[in-house]
Amino acid sequence: MNSLKAEYSDLNNEIAKIEQDSKAKASNINKLQNDLHKLEVELSRVDALLDNNLLTLSENYNMSYEKARDLYILDMPYEMAKEKEQNA
Repeated sequence: MNSLKAEYSDLNNEIAKIEQDSKAKASNINKLQNDLHKLEVELSRVDALLDNNLLTLSENYNMSYEKARDLYILDMPYEMAKEKEQNA
């Protein structure tokens, strides 16, 4: 009888450990999925910004990215050039 109680207790402990491991793994998966979603949202935002900048380059300056890259070399930090352009 005592051996059955000990075996029952051991099995319950093993189940509890497996459940705890499962919850920890599920939590980790959830965190990774949230991180992935944040990266997807950021990628979408950057893609939209790039498309908008390419459209501005095309409509306002009548040139493609490749032409602008080949003709112009940025001699100041990007943010400073962007601010200067916006204020022009």
